[in-house]
Amino acid sequence: MYSDFSQQRHLSSVPPLIISEIDEAHRLFNAGAIGEAEALCVHRLARVPADGKSMALLGLIRHQQGDNEAALRLLHAAVAAIADDSLYRCNLGVVLLAVGRYSEAEAALVQAVLLDPGFAEAHFNLGNILAMRGELSQAADHFREAARLLPTYYDAWVNLALVLEKTGRGEEAIQSFCQALAIEEDPAIRFQLANSLFNAGDRVQALDQYRRVASMCPRDAEVHFNMAITLQKLARYTEAELAYRQALVLTPYNSEVFFGLAIVIQSQGRFDEAIAFYGHCLDIKPDFILAHYNMGIALSETGRYAEAITRFMHALALDPENIKVINNLGLVYHAVGDFDAAIATYRQAIAIQQDFADAYSNLGNSYFDLGDYPEAFKAYQQAVICNPDFDRAYYNLGCYWQKQNQIDTALSMYRRAIALNQDMVEAHWNLSHCLLIQGDFLAGFKEYAWRWRRKETPVVFLPKPEWCGEWSPEASLLVYTEQGVGDIIQFIRFLPLIRQRVGKIILACETSLCGLLRSLSGVEIIDRQQVAASLELFDYQVPLLNLPAILEITLSDLPAVVPYLTPDSEGVKHYQELFDQVGGSRKVGIVWQGNPSHRNDRNRSCQYEDFSMLHETPGTVFFSLQKQGQQSVLTEGVIDLAPHLATFADTAAMIFHLDLVITVDTSVAHLAGAMGKPVWVLLPFVPDWRWMLYREDSPWYPTMRLFRQQRPGDWIGLFAEVRQALSEASHDDSRGCV
Repeated sequence: MYSDFSQQRHLSSVPPLIISEIDEAHRLFNAGAIGEAEALCVHRLARVPADGKSMALLGLIRHQQGDNEAALRLLHAAVAAIADDSLYRCNLGVVLLAVGRYSEAEAALVQAVLLDPGFAEAHFNLGNILAMRGELSQAADHFREAARLLPTYYDAWVNLALVLEKTGRGEEAIQSFCQALAIEEDPAIRFQLANSLFNAGDRVQALDQYRRVASMCPRDAEVHFNMAITLQKLARYTEAELAYRQALVLTPYNSEVFFGLAIVIQSQGRFDEAIAFYGHCLDIKPDFILAHYNMGIALSETGRYAEAITRFMHALALDPENIKVINNLGLVYHAVGDFDAAIATYRQAIAIQQDFADAYSNLGNSYFDLGDYPEAFKAYQQAVICNPDFDRAYYNLGCYWQKQNQIDTALSMYRRAIALNQDMVEAHWNLSHCLLIQGDFLAGFKEYAWRWRRKETPVVFLPKPEWCGEWSPEASLLVYTEQGVGDIIQFIRFLPLIRQRVGKIILACETSLCGLLRSLSGVEIIDRQQVAASLELFDYQVPLLNLPAILEITLSDLPAVVPYLTPDSEGVKHYQELFDQVGGSRKVGIVWQGNPSHRNDRNRSCQYEDFSMLHETPGTVFFSLQKQGQQSVLTEGVIDLAPHLATFADTAAMIFHLDLVITVDTSVAHLAGAMGKPVWVLLPFVPDWRWMLYREDSPWYPTMRLFRQQRPGDWIGLFAEVRQALSEASHDDSRGCV
């Protein structure tokens, strides 16, 4: 931030000389008739060579004429003639100061103050000398005394404020600037007042003062620049951008202005524009480290990782031990999946600064994503040792313990992170999952509302009030779906409960679900794409997954009556012949892979080959319900239904004909459960919250049986249990299989 105004008043090195009204010569001098005053002094000294008053006045005249040697001879003579006159010693000190003879000037001014402690100008000039020598505290004492003796002494208040600001006494400096401005308006001093307010943390008052200066000096670029910085600090980015752009108009080749403009544009999420402005900044100042650094961050935000690495490398070429740059370089390596390079980079930062908590935390994340959980844990612990109040480190420890299914410990870590940072969105989000997996639905669904503040959650804006559970028997309510298909199928069970509170329910869902969900009683189904054109149809709106919190659902009163979804009868008839071909064999549908874009798909999905140990089960025919994946891997005897699965209504019709569905955690599991069909769900060691822990049944679906990995990634052990259960079920006359 600029500390000086373009017309800044500095400490006065040569303040106005002080004279007395003694005779006609003094009158002429004060009237500006210097030549006539000089002639009278010369005439007087020709007759009275030792006249101290005449020598003193003539010394002032010689000083004004630039003849300081003559001025000093005359003023020394005047002081010798009248030794007890503080005025002469003060003027002598001023001239000595002008010629750089500071020690002698100080001695003369000290004598002036000793002769007349109430001489304001002497205190002021002595303060100037002390300030020039760096003795700011003593200088402040003399400026303060000058202002006390002469309350309208403008320069004394200004210089007092300046030295107070330099000594870190900002509040006192602000008061002194205000005193000066009460005497005389000066945009330069008001600018200094604004700077002092900014430095003291009073950004709102600083902004007000900058605006006042800008109204007086509209073409001063520094005013607009400092105003922009203040608005930026206040997070008023749109206004800050305008101020930076005004400064840029006035100084079009200023790298600092380009840099500031890029920052506020980046803060608004306009990364491509920010990158362009960082580029302009670097065209002017190629060695601007922070511009390289911030441009690297902006590039990484847009997924341009190779360019981001190049930019960070430029910054490191200028400052090889800049740990912030090294740390962010590690983040980019992590983002592209090069965890080994990320780990090496974080360790490079730690070697430079051994207590670098951020680097330890990020190091732990790279180990975590590599699956090396012991090393991740050690790094997270070290981050906490380096910074016991590091919210992100406690969050990461929560993730670690959650990964170990140690939910109580994970909860304590997330709560510690939130205690340090109440707005930590991801900590609240993970806290909700831990509460829900333990069956604490009241607290869990309350925390679940934090999903709307996550970056990856698309925000839906509808110009109708949000419904919060109030009784509105005459109102129409739009419930709109969110998240995945499995979530939608799971949560539509709550629609009958809210039907009692409103006059009409309209469910807006994805096109692929419309046919299936039309089987819901008392609910009108519309395509989500039609919502904008259907605003007149509803009075209130609510997201589907808000309903458990609104209804204050607990584990004990969870509605779990099935079936609540039924396939279309025509679809069931259409596929009847396909299943009749296999005769009386038990029909089992299988799914081995979920949505590949799901962040946890690599843990929750298995391989088709894992099902191979089930294929020899006697009296059983397997049908693939897999829509994604490689159907070419299907072995002989497994019937591929994928060509028939255009919509979820088709999938439901297929499931109707099956005796059992065996699936990993996918939407098919929810669909089979909602239809009341026997379904076995194969869960990873750390399951999604809805499947809870340590139980074989599901409170959500009565016909569901859960099979769990006993160790992370152990699909072989899990399928051995499934094979045994399927073999036992094959001897059962019924085909319930649950």
